[in-house]
Amino acid sequence: MAFSTEIHAAARAYAEGHGATGSNKRDAECQSLIRAVMATQTVKDEAKAWKSVKGLVTVYRGIIAPECTNKKFTAKKRGAPSAASKEENKKKAMKWNPIKNPINSPIYNPINAARIKQELRAQGDAYLREHGEAVLSPRERAVALNNIELNPEAFMVQSELEFVGPYDQWLVGKSLRDLLNHPRVCIYIGETGQFLKAECFRWVGGRDASMGGGGGANPTLRWPNGDIIKQSEMIADLGFRSVVIYTHMSKPETTFVEDALQQSIHGRGLPRRLHRVVGAGSNGYEKRFGSEDPCKGQVHKVFVTYSYTLLDHIASGAVKVMS
Repeated sequence: MAFSTEIHAAARAYAEGHGATGSNKRDAECQSLIRAVMATQTVKDEAKAWKSVKGLVTVYRGIIAPECTNKKFTAKKRGAPSAASKEENKKKAMKWNPIKNPINSPIYNPINAARIKQELRAQGDAYLREHGEAVLSPRERAVALNNIELNPEAFMVQSELEFVGPYDQWLVGKSLRDLLNHPRVCIYIGETGQFLKAECFRWVGGRDASMGGGGGANPTLRWPNGDIIKQSEMIADLGFRSVVIYTHMSKPETTFVEDALQQSIHGRGLPRRLHRVVGAGSNGYEKRFGSEDPCKGQVHKVFVTYSYTLLDHIASGAVKVMS
């Protein structure tokens, strides 16, 4: 519904005068605003007019007060912009509208996103330590990451659940860094709490919402006609394999390794690296804040899914890279 300039001015004045309490239907000023809406708009029902006024005042009020969300660690502070505020709506427009989302956006550029993620990780670590969780220090994480990359026994498969596809004899005695430096390899690095077989190709074959995915996917590879590439086709036709390279009982630790490894190869571009964004998934902290830990007893894994022949298939036109 389009409101007149006078209605907007009255709503703004009311919101500025009642920022701490919000709109109150019984308030004399609010009643005056409702009558003005009924007089100048096609709305003749007082209940509908009140709903319109409440929504408009919420936009101009634009802060969280006195209500507070119940999301514990992720709760917004009182006085922060509300979801209906103009500030938040402007951010959404910049995010979803490609014209308003240039790479140098102060809100959504990769450098700023990485900084924010580091800050949130530090806050999450502090929370977990405060509640008795064992968390590795930044130095310990750096040492662990170095060991993962340089370990010559990184690909010694412990069980049949840790490798998908034909076993790769080339990996025997090789480190992860050897694989990453292979001149023909195209690689995806991911993290999961599921069995490897259930997760290692979900980034290209779609996501099942029942398994924690968003119910949809934007794969970096498709067949030339736009069809999704099935897991069996990834293995048989495109030569893909997948192997677990690191496990930990704490998801924040495995997502740290995932983020760091993705960042180390991100500059290669598609299709040498097959992820779109570094650290796009959950970092695992939000599942640790409840009184009951849903991740308790669950082994989390970092895996690599890779192919030595994908570049040949792309050059022949058999596979399309979705940039």
